Amino acid sequence: ALLHRDHPYPGTSQQNKHLVATDTMDELSDATFERLSLDESLRRTFSVYRRGFGIFTLIAVLFSAIMAALWAILLPILLALLNVDGKDFVDPDYLVDHMKQFYLLLGVNWVLSMLLGAVAQGMMIKAVADVYLEQAPAFKDCFKIGLKKAGVILLASLLVIVPITFGSLFFLVPGIYLAVQWFVVGPAIVIENKGVVGSMKRSWELVSGSWCYVFCTFLIVTFSSAVFQWIWGALVVGGTDVGHTLFSAVGYVLALIPGVVVIPITGIVRTVMYFNLRVEKEGLNAHVLSRDLGGPAAYTTLMGDEETGI
Repeated sequence: ALLHRDHPYPGTSQQNKHLVATDTMDELSDATFERLSLDESLRRTFSVYRRGFGIFTLIAVLFSAIMAALWAILLPILLALLNVDGKDFVDPDYLVDHMKQFYLLLGVNWVLSMLLGAVAQGMMIKAVADVYLEQAPAFKDCFKIGLKKAGVILLASLLVIVPITFGSLFFLVPGIYLAVQWFVVGPAIVIENKGVVGSMKRSWELVSGSWCYVFCTFLIVTFSSAVFQWIWGALVVGGTDVGHTLFSAVGYVLALIPGVVVIPITGIVRTVMYFNLRVEKEGLNAHVLSRDLGGPAAYTTLMGDEETGI
């Protein structure tokens, strides 16, 4: 943050800090909170990633490491309980004969990924907001937010996945449409403290009128991530089938490595799009964002209430 040391403000120390923060936010508003085109949004995504590389990578590495450790513990137990051998799932005939066990194992892995992913998503969004406000993201603060919002993010994710999945089964288009409309559910939960239904409504409201713009961003990120992970799986893991990834300890760890890049980029672009939509529709600036996060702008409101008696 920029400190006006040469021209201190009169008044109390607390008021001085408030005024310095206010002036700093004015500068941030001009530099950061502006309407971005598609290519500018993508450039902003990588700019944020570069500036917060350390915290984003740490979150992604921890997610992948915890996921790998928990799956390494759970997989042998599940295989023993289900009386199956993970290595045999490479055989198509064996897979057909043990389809129920396969989907149960896949389901457990998916639930585990959703639980940890909800925490990681909340942490990523908080870190992006800090970078936008030119503050150094603190892991402890990001973790608190991620843990606090994980339940709401998880429930909202489950609630949107169901219609998106069913929509995708019917000519694909309805599923894509819903996925785009609910693209910024997570940021609405973390930044604006929305609930499950409220975040879905908020995302729908923000995306409406800018669907094509959000869709293009969604398509680029989703396609690029899928291609990157497929190439990595084919060249490094040795295959993209479940025999090489889900049921192989080494293969599973290797398959998680792309997530160290994909998880941050996905989280950042989602949050950048959320900010951009609010800038376009509501004139979002540093004051409003800081207020939403409970920062200096919240103190501005408090000071105004105290001084005016409102």
